[in-house]
Amino acid sequence: MKFMTVNEVAENLSVSRMTVSRLISSGKLKVLKINRTIRIPEQSFTDFVKRNMNSNTHKGTARSMLKHCGKWVGNDAEEIINLIEETRAEAEF
Repeated sequence: MKFMTVNEVAENLSVSRMTVSRLISSGKLKVLKINRTIRIPEQSFTDFVKRNMNSNTHKGTARSMLKHCGKWVGNDAEEIINLIEETRAEAEF
């Protein structure tokens, strides 16, 4: 069984260590604690990523997507609108 550190998980997800700590505290990411050392089983990390890739598909609003993008430069607004339209079209069954 392979294990990852909090730093490795944060780097892999491109998030802060604090975000990983919150995932651990909320129980969304299972860990092994040895004294004060936290290790994340590689399988736990893989399962977390798979769960979230599937559950976050087509979630969120256009407003949250635009808010997340920050400042617009050049044709960014047009690209974002196209992305929203494509995502909406894919979500319609």
